[in-house]
Amino acid sequence: MPRVRTVMGDVDVEEIGITLIHEHPYMVDFETQLAELKVFRQQGGSCVVDQTATVGRRPDLLKRLANETGLHVVASTGYYREEDHPEALRDIDADAIAEMMVREIQEAVEGGDFRAGLIGEIGVTEYGTTPQEDKVLRASARAQKATGAPLSVHTMGGADALHAIRLFDEEAVDPQRVIIDHIDLDHVEHLKMVAKEGVFLGFDTIGKARYRDDGLRLAVLCAMVNAGYEDQIVVSYDISKPDYLRANGGHGYAYLLGEFMPRMRQRLTEATIHKLLVTNPRRILAF
Repeated sequence: MPRVRTVMGDVDVEEIGITLIHEHPYMVDFETQLAELKVFRQQGGSCVVDQTATVGRRPDLLKRLANETGLHVVASTGYYREEDHPEALRDIDADAIAEMMVREIQEAVEGGDFRAGLIGEIGVTEYGTTPQEDKVLRASARAQKATGAPLSVHTMGGADALHAIRLFDEEAVDPQRVIIDHIDLDHVEHLKMVAKEGVFLGFDTIGKARYRDDGLRLAVLCAMVNAGYEDQIVVSYDISKPDYLRANGGHGYAYLLGEFMPRMRQRLTEATIHKLLVTNPRRILAF
């Protein structure tokens, strides 16, 4: 039976409830973040996926986060945009990079005693995916095929999403194993083009008013639900900087269930909301 791979071991998919599919719980201000994630747990939150690619990842903090909050925590493997790639990555081919990812999924992440449960977030540059990023995309596709793990791709509001999807198609990756990140910053017509490919849509910058007002973000989400894509949507915050935390004046980890969900309930059914928060994350995370 498919299971979700967490830092505390593989768990039955039915154990995973409300999930934040795209976060970065590795920040310097860890104690503040820990306190806010405890509130998310008290609200009924169940799982947090760390999509911090290999560079900057903190395995020691992920294990501590799981222990102290009671949340299921999923770690990732992979590489972000080219500007963040280690120099050594430039001198090896896609198969060698894929082997590194497979090892972290099947054996252990570097510096940790647990396995990765997701490939990502794999970075593409919004003004045009570079050849180096294409190589890593191919590597991530091959790692996905070898392991079955979910694959997550960073975009800037969907930019170059179709390019990544075409490349994955060449590598015979099942689109239902792919999340296109930050798609909630896109416009509806392009979103529909991406959704038709069968991938999951990451509405994962909720609360980031600097990018898009949440009223518009919710309107776009509802438009995609009404267009028939509610089975492909997952939600999160992408909290990656201290100023997004409530203690520092941001929206924080309690915002989704405390403030955004009541607005969702005015426009979406409970069954649909359950899909976005629970059922869809289970489907993409299980392998």
